[in-house]
Amino acid sequence: MTHAIATVALFVFSLPLVADSSHLRQSSSPQSNEQLQLKLILGDEKETYKIGDEVRFKVTIENQSSEQARVAVIDPYYQNRPKLFRNGAVVDYQTKADRLVRSKDKSTEVLRLTFVSIGPYSSKTLPWLDLRDWYGSLPPGSYRLTNRYRTSFEGPWTKDSAEIQFTVVKDDSDKTRRIGR
Repeated sequence: MTHAIATVALFVFSLPLVADSSHLRQSSSPQSNEQLQLKLILGDEKETYKIGDEVRFKVTIENQSSEQARVAVIDPYYQNRPKLFRNGAVVDYQTKADRLVRSKDKSTEVLRLTFVSIGPYSSKTLPWLDLRDWYGSLPPGSYRLTNRYRTSFEGPWTKDSAEIQFTVVKDDSDKTRRIGR
C-alpha cells in the first residue's frame, strides 16, 4: 500500500516538471516562425566560375512580417536542401553529402544550437552555402540553383529561394599563355 501511495505521489509531483520541460522546448524552438513570412535569398558573387573555383553563395533570410523572428542555426546538412541543375538535369549530391542528409533527417544530434534574431522587415545573413560540400568539383556547364532552409529544430522549411543561374567554364588561360609566347 505504501508503495502505491509513493508511486501516485511521485507521479503527481512530476507532472509540473514534465509540463515545464515541454514549455521550455517550445519556447526555445521558434514555432511562431510558421506564421511569419520568411524569405530565403541566395546571393551570388559572380555569374561565371572556372573549374576548381570556390562556388559558394551567401544565404540571407528576410523577415517579411511586422513581428520579430528567430531562426535556428544548427547544422548545414540538416537545414539546407540545395537543388542544382546542370544543363537542365538534376545534379545528385555527392555520396558523403547524401549520407549526411539522410542520417540528419533520421536522427539529428544537436551539437550546436544558436539563434539569429531578425527584426520586422529586415534580414540576416546565415552561414554560406558551399557547393563543393554538396556536389564536389563542378564540371563545365550551365547551372541553376535553389535552396530551402529549415528554420528550427524539427520546424518548418522556407519556400524555395529564387533561382540563381551561373556557368562553370574551363580555364583557357594556359592556352592563351602558350599561344602568346
